[in-house]
Amino acid sequence: MPTFFGPTNIPPIEALLLNCPIIVSNNYAMYEQFGDSAIYIDPNSVISIVNGIKLSYNFIPYNIENIKSKFSTELFSNRLLSFLKI
Repeated sequence: MPTFFGPTNIPPIEALLLNCPIIVSNNYAMYEQFGDSAIYIDPNSVISIVNGIKLSYNFIPYNIENIKSKFSTELFSNRLLSFLKI
């Protein structure tokens, strides 16, 4: 997802939860969200995007279960209910 702005985007989260490789821009807070579980590319560089795609074929994300837990449906539900004070 070679976007120029963010920081939160649903498609990378969906990909992560489905065990798909994540390729995201390196120019905003995606590293804080995904750590070493994603491939970071420069969205201004076609070569960087191509290299990111090539890396994704054999990419083994690091610490993916901890990252997934940040986006679990249980955690989301608890935060939503807390926000709504239900």
